[in-house]
Amino acid sequence: MFHVAALTVAKVAISAAPTSDRTIAFDDVTYTRQFIGNMNPGGLAEYVRPGETVDNWTTLVAVRNFPKLDDPSKAAAQLVNTLKASNPDARFQLLVKEDESEAMVDFITWPKDGSYAEFNVFRYLKRPGYAGLIAYQFAYRFTDTGPDASERVKQDRQRWVEAMSRADFPIDFAR
Repeated sequence: MFHVAALTVAKVAISAAPTSDRTIAFDDVTYTRQFIGNMNPGGLAEYVRPGETVDNWTTLVAVRNFPKLDDPSKAAAQLVNTLKASNPDARFQLLVKEDESEAMVDFITWPKDGSYAEFNVFRYLKRPGYAGLIAYQFAYRFTDTGPDASERVKQDRQRWVEAMSRADFPIDFAR
């Protein structure tokens, strides 16, 4: 069970190369891996729906490795700090598992021009066989921010957060 907490991670430079077609399932949707990157140190794998790319997606799933981090709540809190620095008006929720072995943060943010909004949920945890932390991410990008769309995102948000709390994604940064 997660409880709400308030805590604080660093921005990461990413380099990348296109990859093969490995898949991940989340929320009854299959995503294909289209990107792997080196976060130096650590790895990143991004997955999108069929017909979408990492440059043009509506939903995206990612897996990251942060080998030098070891505290899920501090990692999630740092993501919140980065979010608030780039968008002070963004709303977020930070959840920490009671035994502090995992932390999740979900938020909605948008660029300065307001051309779209993006819902994200990140889950930080330790996985046997991997140094540091693993982070799972789900993101949904949308341009319709009217009342009906906002209500749909609110309804979907809970389902996505619950699905993320149960997610067990494969970790594959191989090219």
